[in-house]
Amino acid sequence: MRSLILTKAVQGISPIAIIFSIYILLKGHNEPGGGFIAGLIGSIAVLLLALAYGVQETRRKLVTFTQGCLVAGVLICLGSGSLSMFQGTSFFTHSYAASGLS
Repeated sequence: MRSLILTKAVQGISPIAIIFSIYILLKGHNEPGGGFIAGLIGSIAVLLLALAYGVQETRRKLVTFTQGCLVAGVLICLGSGSLSMFQGTSFFTHSYAASGLS
């Protein structure tokens, strides 16, 4: 049996948690990157969705979202690695190191 209060609360909380997770991933927890903490926040959002809607419906809703995130992540990874190759350095060399400032 679904709880109306829980489903409405999750509809408001889960998008905010996902956006905050992406922010923490990019900003970092005490700088360079907050991948672990961002993953925890994102998994809490998915857990809340599973509690509110059930596991099967949550899987159905998240299939296209996770596939899109996977494709976007691979493209960002390849794009950021390729940028250093255009500067004449090896793949995935940080632009700070490629500029000779290190």
